Amino acid sequence: MAGMTETMRTDLVNEVLSQIELENYMTNKGFELVEVEDEDTTVDGIIKFTNYKSQMWITATRDESDDILVEQIVNVTRFPGESTRVKPFQCYNDLKGVLDYFWNNKQYDCWLIGWLCALEGRRISDMLHLKWLDLYTNNGFFRDRLATLKEEKTGKIVAPPLNALAKQRIEEYYKLFDIDPMNNYRGMIFNRTYESARKALKKAVEACGIAYPVGWHSFRKYYANTLYKLHIQDANNVELIQSLMGHSDKKMTLIYIDEWHEQQDRYNDDLVKFLLAKERGEDVEISNSPIVALKADMFRELLSQCWDKALCGMDKFNGINEIIKAAEQSMTTTRKIA
Repeated sequence: MAGMTETMRTDLVNEVLSQIELENYMTNKGFELVEVEDEDTTVDGIIKFTNYKSQMWITATRDESDDILVEQIVNVTRFPGESTRVKPFQCYNDLKGVLDYFWNNKQYDCWLIGWLCALEGRRISDMLHLKWLDLYTNNGFFRDRLATLKEEKTGKIVAPPLNALAKQRIEEYYKLFDIDPMNNYRGMIFNRTYESARKALKKAVEACGIAYPVGWHSFRKYYANTLYKLHIQDANNVELIQSLMGHSDKKMTLIYIDEWHEQQDRYNDDLVKFLLAKERGEDVEISNSPIVALKADMFRELLSQCWDKALCGMDKFNGINEIIKAAEQSMTTTRKIA
């Protein structure tokens, strides 16, 4: 970690970056912004990032353009208190309630930013720097994919599909103000700083009575979490979501979709149930039977073989043994390929 800290200091100290450039750089290093419901992102001039093992505290100052001058970087493994990590919106009604609050209070920029964060899985810093040319081609048609700023530190571009609902919300926004995107093609869409957006969201969350911690990352996490739940049966769902989120680390994606922490909770709950059962004198066995992972096509093939063997009148015991042998061979082949 000391080596990484020194690398960050070499790359960042005395550099002036936008919020998006700083977040993109830290994400590439495996850190995400610490964002909590009742705390400024920048507290006493310190911007905090975490990889869930330690934190990087970046001492910085902001100018009138909201650009950041990095002054110092410190790796912190023990920190006072406990930060409340923001969660994805727990249900659609909570998400919609916040967005409706923005609309009803004529905070239309926050309304569109929220929708785009939830529909495209982008960070708010990405959204705040959007230009009309990121959404439209120069002949006035929507782009197929969201073309966003190129990360200066990594050169990486994440361009998720610009989906139909996102296009609908964008049209509602510019028609509301009678804006012609082509007349301001290279101009910024929004005129709002991160801190003002954070404060606006805090008021919306309070007005909606949401009790769990919510921040702007909650929209992005809702995107990832909902995609995961909609495609939970797909074998490569986490990898696909990881690519859409632009994460370099699969663990970061698991944290975003809440699967990492939910699985930790399940493990702890299972331990408690086991110990309580033992305390009651119950005879509880720990099963060592392995869980066999098969690709869908192999599972289909095994079922087909079962059917064929049944039609041929094969002895059930011999048939089962042959099927198990075929499954084991498939697992061996898969391990060799991996």
